[in-house]
Amino acid sequence: MRRRLWFASGLVVALVSALLVTSPPPPARAASAGGSFADMGGAVQGITRFDGGFFTDSSGRLLSWSVNFGPSAEFSVSTVHDSPNTTVFSAELSGAHGSQNSVQASDGSIYFGTYPNGRLYRYNPATSTITNLGQPVTNTSYVFGLSASTDGRISLGTFPSAHVLTYSPSAGFTDLGQIAPGSGNQYVRSTGFDTLHNRVYAGVGSVSNRIYSVDITTKAQTLITSTTAMPVDITVMENRALSDADGQLVLINTDTNARIQPKDAAGNTVSSFRAVSRGFSRPRNYLSYFTTEVAVAGEIERRIGTYDFRTDTVVATPTVLPTALGYGWHTIGGALTLHMITNNYGPDYSTYVPATAATATGTLAVPTQPQELHNVLANPKAPEVIANAFLNGNNSQLDTPSGTYSAFPRFGQVESWMMEGTKIYAGVYPGASLMVYDTATPSVPPRELAELHSQPIDGGNRPRALVKIGNILYAGTAPFYGQQGGAIASVDVTAPSPVTPTITRNVVSQHTIAALAALPNGNLLVGSSTEAGDGAPAGPGPAKLVEWNPTTRTAVRPALTPSSSAPSISALLVEGTTAYVLEGPSLYVVNTSTWTVTRTVPLSGAGSCTADGTVARHPYSGLLYVGCGGAYYEIDGAFAVTKLSIGRAAKRLSIGYDGDLYFDADSSLPGWMSNVGRWHPNPSATASCSGLSQLYGVSAQSGGDQLTYTIVDPVTNRISTGLVQTATPLPFTVKAIAAHNINTLFATSTNGALYQLNVQGLYGAVTLAGVTQLAASGWGDVDKLTSDGTRLYATTTAGAFTRYPVTLAKPASTIGTGTLIGTGFVLKTLAAEAPNQIIATTNVGELVGYKISSTGGWTRSSLRASTWNFESLSAVNGLIYAQKNGELWGYRDANPSDGSGTDIYQLGPTSVRGWTQKLLSAVPASTPSC
Repeated sequence: MRRRLWFASGLVVALVSALLVTSPPPPARAASAGGSFADMGGAVQGITRFDGGFFTDSSGRLLSWSVNFGPSAEFSVSTVHDSPNTTVFSAELSGAHGSQNSVQASDGSIYFGTYPNGRLYRYNPATSTITNLGQPVTNTSYVFGLSASTDGRISLGTFPSAHVLTYSPSAGFTDLGQIAPGSGNQYVRSTGFDTLHNRVYAGVGSVSNRIYSVDITTKAQTLITSTTAMPVDITVMENRALSDADGQLVLINTDTNARIQPKDAAGNTVSSFRAVSRGFSRPRNYLSYFTTEVAVAGEIERRIGTYDFRTDTVVATPTVLPTALGYGWHTIGGALTLHMITNNYGPDYSTYVPATAATATGTLAVPTQPQELHNVLANPKAPEVIANAFLNGNNSQLDTPSGTYSAFPRFGQVESWMMEGTKIYAGVYPGASLMVYDTATPSVPPRELAELHSQPIDGGNRPRALVKIGNILYAGTAPFYGQQGGAIASVDVTAPSPVTPTITRNVVSQHTIAALAALPNGNLLVGSSTEAGDGAPAGPGPAKLVEWNPTTRTAVRPALTPSSSAPSISALLVEGTTAYVLEGPSLYVVNTSTWTVTRTVPLSGAGSCTADGTVARHPYSGLLYVGCGGAYYEIDGAFAVTKLSIGRAAKRLSIGYDGDLYFDADSSLPGWMSNVGRWHPNPSATASCSGLSQLYGVSAQSGGDQLTYTIVDPVTNRISTGLVQTATPLPFTVKAIAAHNINTLFATSTNGALYQLNVQGLYGAVTLAGVTQLAASGWGDVDKLTSDGTRLYATTTAGAFTRYPVTLAKPASTIGTGTLIGTGFVLKTLAAEAPNQIIATTNVGELVGYKISSTGGWTRSSLRASTWNFESLSAVNGLIYAQKNGELWGYRDANPSDGSGTDIYQLGPTSVRGWTQKLLSAVPASTPSC
């Protein structure tokens, strides 16, 4: 049990170490890097599933299955028509993070392939058991494209080996071989089991996108057709194979192994027809159902589409429903009803009755999982951090003072983003969408400016970098699947959507545009990467630095290669004619006028950081911070490098309003970055400080003024002990206050009296031994009061500045006759920084210093000409604490007596919320010492 600490009457306590505080001491700081790590917890709890389906159990009950993405992928089965629906089975799959495909075989078993462990699993609905069937081919990381035959077998494809296999419970895996060996293709993204002809259709891609057929008996491969993109799904029914590639329906006659064109309702050949769902439903009455797209009044509607096996006719029905991910048929109330999973990132499903076109929606019971994070963005003007989930694409907003998360509008998987004013600009995968969201109008959802991939000139797939000049947003992109060479795209953000982008490819031939920065002359500094689209070989190295004119859209001088071997320039920071170029494992300093590398700064332990690089100037300390592939570095003005000891696997980097570094970090499960990490860099200006700063304040509340107290650790510039206050209001309204020592304060009232406040305890609350009136009147015009621990200083509304000697006693001290220092001191704030050293602010925001002699003479120094528009000010031993808009900010005056403001360093926010005291006063003492 803790005992309450009381101050004996008349005792002057100078050291806070003698004080029992209200909370445990702060955690030990990591000395090696001058900062401390905090785990801010999981940011996005949600659902990410790529397909699923419906089946009927032995009792005739309709159920739905899916696999949710997570640190351990979770297979689950939900009821469908209960109220509410419940999870009847779930199992986590150790070593797997998710599943891209699943299928129900003709014997009722449900198969699904996983990644990154590349396993095939079987769920037996009769016994509610899951069996790990193993890895189909050595070194498989993804099992793709499951398809069922009519005799209990299934087919599947692999990545990165591009093999096609079949599986049956009796024979196990049968490897039909690698598709097109030597082609460079790594994906068999889809398969379709053609039981009638004993063959498997395989959709391959990365280098060349094609559909092959493979004879199961002979293993002979036949090229059927090329496609504009990788064929995602293949469904074989009757004598037709249906596939979708880049959202277009692909139709194959399995009797002839020839591609054919569908027809419209009038019997006319259709050159293209949109198919954007995950596969196609099993046919009923010769019709298969899927999701198609129709343009209506400039907007895209997703509707139910049908394909007729008898006539090869395709129809876009009038029925609008979300994209289908999986299907199942069930009779409800006598009506044959199609059930569809219709949300990748939620538990939603939809139903459709073909006979009446009636639709309905429902919610399945799908367990959520912590989603892996992909990106993080700190608001530079508010204590908020936005975390973006990988694949899932949902966002969550972290309130940094409280450590709590709240929902934030979804963008999709963000590859790059930036904040300007209240607007967030984001580059989103897939399709390289450019989006904007105004946080000032939260009811208006994010707006897509343009999708770059769908343009006549393909703008790429992943916007790796963004920069904005005026109203023009520029994006540097990585290419689409299987391609080399990204682009620079630009859009006018003020134009109505959809904005027509301007796209330039081959800025650097065969290279991704990985980094962008604006130069003072209006040109762009461009950093390239050899990164290619997924599945394609990397471009020729090394990475290049280019100055690019956005008007002519051409390079204005030969490319610079800071490194002769590095594959990627992943981040740029431009300051005047100096550019900091991150080309892991080094940071290069480039003079953009002479176009030369002036310094190379090695980053020990850094990799190439192809898609994960940051260079940022700290807004308060002025230090450089570099993030490169999960390693973080602090670089001072002399280019001395300190590697931060984060102690977690991490990626990305964004500096917050509070001056802390935020990034994606490992959770309790190593390798699963679902948490936001926070690194607080200790200010270098206070590294030599010891002891603690103690601040009293006055809080105006409805019942009257209350005395508050808190402790600040100058080494971290953070609150060490949270705010405590008196249990009851003071017996007067405070006009000015000064802490004289830890247990004695002097205050004037609005009715002109002078009081002494005697503090007895500070544990849990500020406890007063008593309040003594030292003078009933005569102090009415005193509006500012401060103490240096020996003397009391006061200014009046008329500008008189007076110093008073103090003979300390309890309960009443003696305030001697004052010495007039001067007149004309009309000040906004007043604080004693050190003995006989006073600082103050004026009504125009000037910070001034006054050095007072023993006889009352003074010397004035202008420390800062403007910007010091704070509501209250306190100081102790060269540490300055200033309050404004509910925030407390710390500063360090390296030499309070030199009369110079050039050595006053901003430490950053001490606390970004809750500082509403109308007055502050630091305890003058021998501690802290700097």
